[in-house]
Amino acid sequence: CIYIGHSAFKSMGATVEFSYLSAVSVLLLGILNGTSAVMRVVPEVAGVGVLMWIGIVVTAQAFDRDDDYAQESSASKSHAAAVAIGLMPALAAWCLQYLQATLPAVGTVLSHGSAVEDQVHVPFDKVMQTLEGNGVYVYGLISLSRGYLLSSIFLSSTLVEIIDRQFYKAALWMLLASALSFVGAVHSFELDASGVSSSYGFPSRTVGEFPLKYAFAYGAAALLLFVFELRESDTTA
Repeated sequence: CIYIGHSAFKSMGATVEFSYLSAVSVLLLGILNGTSAVMRVVPEVAGVGVLMWIGIVVTAQAFDRDDDYAQESSASKSHAAAVAIGLMPALAAWCLQYLQATLPAVGTVLSHGSAVEDQVHVPFDKVMQTLEGNGVYVYGLISLSRGYLLSSIFLSSTLVEIIDRQFYKAALWMLLASALSFVGAVHSFELDASGVSSSYGFPSRTVGEFPLKYAFAYGAAALLLFVFELRESDTTA
């Protein structure tokens, strides 16, 4: 059975039994209508991490040769996954740029069909609030896009160090990311009728407290990486 991320699963030791277990699990969920029960216990957002990992793996495979995953013990490991994750903040900024350009265009179009001479102004913050309330999590997109150059640097660098099993250096990158997010250099934003602006502080307080959430997540990742470094040191000793 060939599926998305197949090579990555094989590199982690998955064999044909993994395919059988997956098939049986999906079959039982379908027959017993267990999907709704699972969704009541497991939050839907918990699956986003898996989907993101699959997307990164598939993108990395587009850069890699067919034998890259088979050469896991090779001294020259592929950093294509780091390239893929580094693109995510830039893509979020690109999407936000289109959002910010669309609303004034909508206002211009509405003005031509209006009897009022003044141009119709579409308030950016109200539109984003409505989208967020309707399940389009645009606040997350905006937060990821803020300071995207810095985010791309530390996310890519962290994953490079993890791939090279330099967990101590990866933890330092995550500590830097936590500090930058805490003060609002990345992931912070304020909304008004005209668009998005940055919000700095100590700590940075914004809609949804995104900078603090990211700072906590990066700090937790740094702690986990330090644990990995200690375990790696014990293994090699």
